[in-house]
Parts: sequence; structure tokens; C-alpha cells
Amino acid sequence: MTGGAGLVGSRITARLRELGAHPVCLCAMNAYPEQVYADLFGVHADDPGVVLGDVRDAALVRKLVADAATSSMPPPWRTSPRARASR
Repeated sequence: MTGGAGLVGSRITARLRELGAHPVCLCAMNAYPEQVYADLFGVHADDPGVVLGDVRDAALVRKLVADAATSSMPPPWRTSPRARASR
């Protein structure tokens, strides 16, 4: 997900995690001071799943997609059986 540290993206990311997904967020985190991201959005640069970078960096985006395709973690769009059962 791009922009997963922003106002909307942080909430979508949090909800995906609640559902058992493992989103990877590509974020520049340069629009606000670091404390704003932590206090208002609940996002820290060292959080698991947060990758600092720019979506215009084609090599980084390719690497993230390739890593996700070969990861032992479930794809981010799949939820855990527990989460599916609770719907």
C-alpha cells in the first residue's frame, strides 16, 4: 500500500491488520514531523510492514512486489482463518 502512514492510509492499514492481513506500506513520511505520524496516525518509521521510500522509485517498488510474491507470510489480501470466521 502506498501512503499507509497518512491520515486515510493509516486507518486502512490498521483495519487490514485487525482482519489478519499483513500489509506492507511504502511511505515517504515526510509531510509531517515524526511525532505527528506517531501521535495522530499511530505509525512509526520502524513499525513492521513500514518501508520508507518513494513510490516513484521503480526499483524499490519492483523489489517490494517481488518480495511479497516470494514471502512466507500470507499475501496481504488474505486474512487469517480466525478473522474470516468472525465475519
